[in-house]
Amino acid sequence: MSVAPAPDAPAASATDGTVPTNGAAPTNGAAAPTTPPLQKPIPQRPSVSPTPTDASNTPLVPDEPSRDVENPVGLEIWDDHKEPPCWDVTMWNKGDFSNVATAVVLILGLIMRTSLGARNASAGFILAFGLFGFAGGVTNWLAVKMLFDRIPFLIGSGVIPRRFKDILGALKTMILETFFEKKFLSEYLSTRSGNLLEKVDVKSKLRKAMAGDSFDHDLARKLEKLAATPDGLLLQTMAPMFGGFDTMVPMLKPMLIGIGADLIETLAQNFDLTEIVDVDTVRGEIDKVLTERMETLTPLRVKRMMAAVIREHLGWLVVWGNVFGGLIGAVVWVCKFAATGEVGI
Repeated sequence: MSVAPAPDAPAASATDGTVPTNGAAPTNGAAAPTTPPLQKPIPQRPSVSPTPTDASNTPLVPDEPSRDVENPVGLEIWDDHKEPPCWDVTMWNKGDFSNVATAVVLILGLIMRTSLGARNASAGFILAFGLFGFAGGVTNWLAVKMLFDRIPFLIGSGVIPRRFKDILGALKTMILETFFEKKFLSEYLSTRSGNLLEKVDVKSKLRKAMAGDSFDHDLARKLEKLAATPDGLLLQTMAPMFGGFDTMVPMLKPMLIGIGADLIETLAQNFDLTEIVDVDTVRGEIDKVLTERMETLTPLRVKRMMAAVIREHLGWLVVWGNVFGGLIGAVVWVCKFAATGEVGI
């Protein structure tokens, strides 16, 4: 007793060389149909986005303190958004160049002190200026750095990425209470209501709507319905005198357009948008928009927004730290030299 091959397991025949496929009977000389090989799907690279989200469009912002707020969903997402290295001179600001300048003065003072001796006054003065200036600049640079970045073993560093939710909340409150304050928004809507109607040019839109053939047809049907009511008995009596309701429409249309234009002008003078739109409702919608936008911002995004506004100007803190530090060092050296005659620091 022979056992037929399984439908999904083709077997070659020893007599005619045919191969049964999917349970079909073998045919002499016919090539067995072949199925194309399965191709392995190519994995897609994650898209680089300034605001990474998952499939439900939820921002991937870490809530666990153990995760790095600089890279909320892994380094691969932020490959195109990494911070420039510290040796990238094109990204330096005025504070970095000022620190380098005072460091050069410090090195020059050390070289002069080594080569000219510890009793050389010029070497001592330059060394004091460079040392104090460099110390003051680096201290201020570190303070600015601690605002934006977390530094190991320095408690309190990275305040902006750590408290980004509080910063966004304060920013939203400031926008609502300053730019969309209830009294200001109510006065703005009240005073601009008439100008809004004038800019929209409702008169021309009304004339355009009443100039179409569809308006004539609709008006004639409305007149017919009105004539069928007890209030339209007079209209029903007058219609045959004008040849029907369709003939009355061209005579009534100019009067209706004039009445509509006068009504719009009167409405524009007395129109108050706050009577239609509630100011609290407007502020509530603005609050919802701001809240939804805040939920898409990551700590890194907030840090970059803050850095784009104030970090360049904070470079002046480093510059003046170098300047005042150098001046303090010079004053200390002069006072010590005047009091003791020593040229060292």
